[in-house]
Formats: sequence, C-alpha cells, structure tokens
Amino acid sequence: MQLPAAIEQGKSKPKRQSKTEPEQAKPTTPVLDEQSSLWAVLAQTGGHFAGAIFDNRSGSVIAHKTLQRYTTRRKQGGLQSRQDASGRAAMSAGAQIRRHNERRLQEDMHAIIEQWRPLLAKCERVFVRVAREGRRTFFAPEGVRAAVAWGDASVRPVPVPMGRPSLTEVRRVYRDMTRVRIAVFDLREARVDAVEPDISVDESDSDSGTSSDSTLEPEPRPDLIAFVYDVAQRMMDAAQSDAEIAAHLQTHTETLLDAFSDPAVELRYLDECPNVKAHRTPTLLHVAAMQGRHELIALLLDCGEDPTITNGHYPLYAGGETAYQVARDRTTRDAFRTYRYAHQNDVDAIEWDLARVPDALSPSQQHENEARARDKKKRERTRRKQRERAQKEKQAEKKVQSDSGEEEMLDKIIAEKEAREQKLTLRNRVKNMTPQEIQERMRSMATGTSTKAKPVLSPEAQRAADRELRFQAAQRRLAPQSAQRSTDVRTQNVQHSTDVCTHCGVSLHGCVPFEQFDWKCCSVQCLHGQQLVYGTNI
Repeated sequence: MQLPAAIEQGKSKPKRQSKTEPEQAKPTTPVLDEQSSLWAVLAQTGGHFAGAIFDNRSGSVIAHKTLQRYTTRRKQGGLQSRQDASGRAAMSAGAQIRRHNERRLQEDMHAIIEQWRPLLAKCERVFVRVAREGRRTFFAPEGVRAAVAWGDASVRPVPVPMGRPSLTEVRRVYRDMTRVRIAVFDLREARVDAVEPDISVDESDSDSGTSSDSTLEPEPRPDLIAFVYDVAQRMMDAAQSDAEIAAHLQTHTETLLDAFSDPAVELRYLDECPNVKAHRTPTLLHVAAMQGRHELIALLLDCGEDPTITNGHYPLYAGGETAYQVARDRTTRDAFRTYRYAHQNDVDAIEWDLARVPDALSPSQQHENEARARDKKKRERTRRKQRERAQKEKQAEKKVQSDSGEEEMLDKIIAEKEAREQKLTLRNRVKNMTPQEIQERMRSMATGTSTKAKPVLSPEAQRAADRELRFQAAQRRLAPQSAQRSTDVRTQNVQHSTDVCTHCGVSLHGCVPFEQFDWKCCSVQCLHGQQLVYGTNI
C-alpha cells in the first residue's frame, strides 16, 4: 500500500480544527458607520421565535436567530401558561415539559435581545409580532431594563400578515415592507373618459394678491353620518332582531347606498360613533360580524360595503383585522364564504384575498358542514348525558356504600358495648343494681336457688358447675376440722395480725381468706353465714 507523501516524508497529518479556535467562534457585532440604516423584525408565537436585523442600504441580513421549543400541545393549540391561567392547571408529564420549555424559550429570547443591544439601539424601526399576553415580558424579564421598550418611538407592530416565525418568513415580511408593487394596465382597453380640468385663474384674485385653496376636502353629509350611526346602534341592541334591522335597511336603501358611495365619508366612518369601539368595529360590516348578525352580511355587501377595510388604531392601522376575521361564530363566517361563491364571477368582484376570506363555500358544502356540526353536537350531547348518568350512578353507589358503612359502624359500636357489659365484674354489677335486685341476689346466693330459669349450659360449663358443687360438698365435710384449726390459730397468732374474719372475728393471720365484696371470712361456713345475715337484715 502506498502511503501519502506527507507521511512518507515524516510529516504528521494536520489536526482537525477544534470548535474553540477563533475560526469557529460566534460572529461579532458588525462594524457600522454613521450612514448605516437598520431595521429589525422580531416575531414570537406558538413556541417559535425568529429575529433578524437588516441593513436597508443593501437589504442584507447582518444578524439573525431562530428558536423552537415544544410549548403547545399537538393538534390542540394554546400555550400551557394560558391554560394554567384559566384555573385548569394540568399535572401531566407533558404539561411539566411545556412549562419548562416556555421558561427556556423566554430566557433564550432575552439573551438574544441583550446580545443585540448595540444593534437595536441603532435601529430606526423595530417591528414586533407577539401575542398580547406575551408583550409584557417579550424584551426582558419584569424589573429588568430592556434594550428597547414598547413605549419607544422605534417600536412598531408588523404591518403585514405573517405566518409561523422563521428566517424565511422574516425575510419575506421585510421584503414586503421595503418593496413597491406596480401593476401595469393597458390604457387602450380601459374605457376612461378623460375630462379636461378647468385651470382658469380669476385675474381679480391674482391682482389683489390673495390666494385661495382649491383642494379643500369635502365635508360628509350630516344625514348620512347620522344614518350609519343609527344603524350601528340598532345592531348593538340585542333586543332587535336581524329581520327588523334588515327591513329598516331595505326601507332606506338609497340612503345606505349614498353613505357607502359618498367620497366624503371616510373608510372608517364609525370613529366618533357613541357606544362603539371604533378601533375594533370601524364599519357596519365589522359591527354585524362581531355581533353575529349573519343575515345582514349579504345585504351590506350588496350595498357596496368594503370587506377589505381593517380595524386598528390611528394613524397606521397596522396589524388590523377585517370583518371576516372578527366574526363571532362559524355561521357568520360561512355567510362571507357563501357570498363569495355566489359572486365569484362578477366583473367588479371583491378582492377576497385582501378581505382574508377563505375559499368559496357552495350551498351543498354548507349543508354538509351544518349536518356534520349537528351530528357533532348530538354526539357531544349524548356523551355529556352518559357522563352525567355515570356520575349520578357513581354518587348513588358512594352514598349506598357510605350508608352501609355507617350501619356497619353502628353495629360494631353496639357489639363492643354489649361485650363491655358482659365483661363487667360482680362489683360493677352491684353498683348498677337496685336494692331489691341486691336483696334477691343475696337470697339466691344464700339458699342456692334462683327465681330465674336456669339457662342451658354447654358441656364445658356443666362440667365446671359440677366441679364447683363437689368442691362445696368437700368444704362442708371438712368444716369441723377447719373450725378447730382456726380456733388454734386464733389463740396462738391473734396478736400478730389486725385482719379478722368479718363474720366471726377470728384472726386471718396465716390463712387465705374467702373474699366476697369487701368481706374477708376464715371459712366457707362464715361466708355463708355472712350472706344469710346480709340477706335477712337487708
């Protein structure tokens, strides 16, 4: 095998350059002069961030960065923080990951904006696209001074529609903002009646040295403004139906046509209408769409209402929405689409792309959509009823279990009480007995009889009773001997004991007494005698 020439000559193979060397280091801030003109475009939505800084002289990108984090549930939409703020915070593993990624995305965005601080300070315009709830902490965390702020004169919202943030989308937005589109028309085919303007000058005015302004803007008719204000108030009134408002408009169709065609009437003619938020609903079409009055959409469009007008704040109206975009429900949106289908072949058709209305909707498709919507509602209603029924059954089962558990607990308490009562000693029983019961009890003990019926004893209990009877018989036979022995003990050891027999007074020293209640007797006979005495004297 032939070796490379460098190895043959004893030279080592050049090492691969590491990432830590200067050639692989991060790019530094470009050198700018006083003539530099910079614009910045920053966008963040749905876990995606894209930002770029452009040089307006060359149109090139001098700094850019994109980020992506998993912050929204697939096919569900919505940030995890927005769901947590609604009071339904999920504790699943996916929710924890999304919360962590939201924090990481915010930290990375703040680090990038802080790194671009010198460039952002030199930018003439900073165009931003971010959701309303994310504006507060978009440039920097709370309490930290950011490179730019929302109150700066250079910060503006993105004035053109924008998709998911990416470098390609940011470049397209910059191109749309810095380019002018020119449409070429063939004047030979256009039927335009040119009118020669009258540019004669009154010599008297010129001689007198005074000048007049011939370009004064015409004033709109007060009756037209009052009419559209009245219609807007009617639409805002929930007590009036669509049919009533439609009948009113058809009665005054000429006035409505004049209002829409009069050049003196501004495009956003509801700016000073009372009880109407003009920055959200600047036209009657916006009001009808936002209030969900779908029966009035076609009528207003037939009268010449422009659906391409966007809402927003004066003077730029940047980032505004058309009437279709502020529609209240699906039925109202379908009204725009069905109108587009019915008038798609008109010569002076509406520019539906500028109105941001999707593809036309045919009546058959509308019926299919309505049928699917009804079926979906029916399935949802069925599932809801099933869930409610299952929940009621579960609650009933829990109630039955709780009732049975309470019954078992009561039975257990009663059984324990009965067991405790059965375990009471004779002393405790005597405390709870009446004097008559005590007298009857003592008589039965003295005579060996009982007024109560004898219970049926088990074999073991019967054998124990027999042993007790034999023991008592043996005691009776040994009674004389025990009496003699007790007499001897009394004469010998009485001086050594203070305990004496309760019945006969014999000293109990040296013997085991027979005890009952608080009695101490020297023999069974004394015990029986004490019982007889107590029984006869009670």
